Amino acid sequence: MESALSPGHCHAAYWRRALYVHQHDFVIRITLSNDKYQVIKLPLGLHVETDEPEHYLGKSEKGVYCALLYGNNRLGLRIWFLDETCGRMEWLLKRDIKLGNLLANFPWKYGDRSWTTQYVNDEDGKSMAPTGQFESDYSNKDDNGIATEYTVSLLGFHPYREIIFFRTSFGRAMAYHFNSSEIVDTGYLQGKGPHDCVGGSFPYTPCQMGELSNNM
Repeated sequence: MESALSPGHCHAAYWRRALYVHQHDFVIRITLSNDKYQVIKLPLGLHVETDEPEHYLGKSEKGVYCALLYGNNRLGLRIWFLDETCGRMEWLLKRDIKLGNLLANFPWKYGDRSWTTQYVNDEDGKSMAPTGQFESDYSNKDDNGIATEYTVSLLGFHPYREIIFFRTSFGRAMAYHFNSSEIVDTGYLQGKGPHDCVGGSFPYTPCQMGELSNNM
């Protein structure tokens, strides 16, 4: 399986009879009714505060969204919404958070059960921190109490709600509700074998097409 961290791993989304295809540092919007296309720059280019940023393009509650992991160990997360009002195609920043505090406070003794925490904005609105504190027995941390081996990869957007899913390096799947700043740990992502891991995903949204839709 190709990892979602691969520079060649791109994504696409379908929204209101248009196909959005991510390629390099831009998005191609193809109108399926007339085959016309439009090139839209990503909110930020490929060279943003880290050598290997990770973009994810997807469809969610209100339309097309783009997420970016950036910074040291890609622990910064930014989420934009593509505003297509009057055809202007403008990326609006929805959230910019740091995931380091979340991972530093991960409840290592909590077992396989899911858990929930809440992030709150500071006065400047630039950083967020979990309101709850959890017991941790992980010893490989730096002076700031954050484990140096943490990495994060994006799994995708919820197709109908403003939620993005990401996978941590310790095998947990997280759901971030970016309209309420709630983060939910949904549990372990396990493969068939003891050393298997999930490096990528795609949302499945059933639809009706062709003769099938006409007969239903």
